[in-house]
Amino acid sequence: MIFPQYRQSSHRFFMLFSDLLATALLTGSALSIPLVPRELSPYTSDIEVHSICNATQRRMLQKALSDTYEVTSFAKEYITTNGGDDPIFQQYFGTDTGSYTQVIGIWDAFLPSNKEGVLLRCDNPDGNCGQEGWRGHWGGDNATSETVICDLSYTDRLFNENFFMFGYSSARNLRLFGLSVSCDHRFFHVPAVTNGKVDHYAEDYTGILELAEHNSTYAAVDSNALQYFAARKSLLLFIETCG
Repeated sequence: MIFPQYRQSSHRFFMLFSDLLATALLTGSALSIPLVPRELSPYTSDIEVHSICNATQRRMLQKALSDTYEVTSFAKEYITTNGGDDPIFQQYFGTDTGSYTQVIGIWDAFLPSNKEGVLLRCDNPDGNCGQEGWRGHWGGDNATSETVICDLSYTDRLFNENFFMFGYSSARNLRLFGLSVSCDHRFFHVPAVTNGKVDHYAEDYTGILELAEHNSTYAAVDSNALQYFAARKSLLLFIETCG
């Protein structure tokens, strides 16, 4: 004779066993499905120098790119360490709570983002370098990933070390005469680097400060504000580390 409670226990055990068996079979089936590798786009964090650039131009541009990453890394490190409540940060980007993450995101996009196809060239393909005072320019709608470096950049723009050797000592000077910060400016225009989020909203230094005070939303993505901030923080770090 089988007691009722035993019959019920046996039924529950059978149901539990059936569920476990079904789960095992399903799991086994899932594991047997071949894994299809995910296709990733070609990736590089480096900016390519066009083959048309001669050996001297190539060496100078590679040094300029190294300086650019140095300046940008200094700026990001300062913000990451000091946060959005830092008074210098707020001077350039305002007090809006979203400014901190926006600026961090821009530097992150600038440094490790995929720069496949981003190109520096030296051949003045559209003739713009012939205009007075032009030291470089974005390739425009016909060449969105290209930046042209004009000859003037090699003669009146300075590497980070030379900047101090010749006695410059202000963020404004580094922004105007430093090749590294000039490259920051050039690459802000390249959609592949900052996804088209950075633009010119302030015309001069006074405009930068006014934008930060009254419109933090645009201050955080203003090209000039980002350049001046990077120049200022880099200048202080250069002084501390290089003397």
